[in-house]
Amino acid sequence: HSVGSTTITIEGTVSHKTQTLNVVVSESTPKVTVSFDTHGGTPVEDMELDINTSIGVMPTTTKDGNTFVGWYNNDSYDVEIKGDNEILADLTLHAKWMPNDTVAILNGTQYFSTIQAAIDAAPTTQSTITVLQDVVHTNDTSNSMIINMYSSNYDKDIIIDLNGKTLNTSTNF
Repeated sequence: HSVGSTTITIEGTVSHKTQTLNVVVSESTPKVTVSFDTHGGTPVEDMELDINTSIGVMPTTTKDGNTFVGWYNNDSYDVEIKGDNEILADLTLHAKWMPNDTVAILNGTQYFSTIQAAIDAAPTTQSTITVLQDVVHTNDTSNSMIINMYSSNYDKDIIIDLNGKTLNTSTNF
C-alpha cells in the first residue's frame, strides 16, 4: 500500500449491513523515548526508538568507587532491563551500583563491606548472604571479617553462600 488514506467498505454476509472504515497508511512509526538515570554515574544520552523494538546494546556508565550492575525499571531495582526487552512506552531506566569494597550481598539486594555487617542487618526470617571474595581471618580482634552468630544473631535463619569463595579455616564462627 502507498502512503495516504483510503476507504474500505465491508458488508456483513449475515446482517447485510455496510460499514465504512477510513484507513490511513503512514510512513512514520510511533516512537518511544528511553531515558537513563545514572544515579551519580557518567551521563547517558536519551534514546528514541520505534515502539515495540528493543534497545540492543545497552549503554554503559561509570561511577567512582562502584561497579555498574545493570539497568533497572525503577529505583527499587525490581526488574533488570536488558537489550533484548521490547520497549512499549516511554521509560526511564535506573543504573544500579555495587560499591567496589563489597564483600557480601544480603538477599541479592543489599551490599556490605563485611560479612558481619550483612549478618547484623539480616532479618530473623530466612536470609541468604552471598560472599563475593575470599575472606581471611586474622587474630586481630578489630578485624571486621570475624563472623559472630552467637552474641546477637543466634535467632537468625541465615544461609551463607560461599559462591565458590573461601573462608580461612581460622575464621571464627
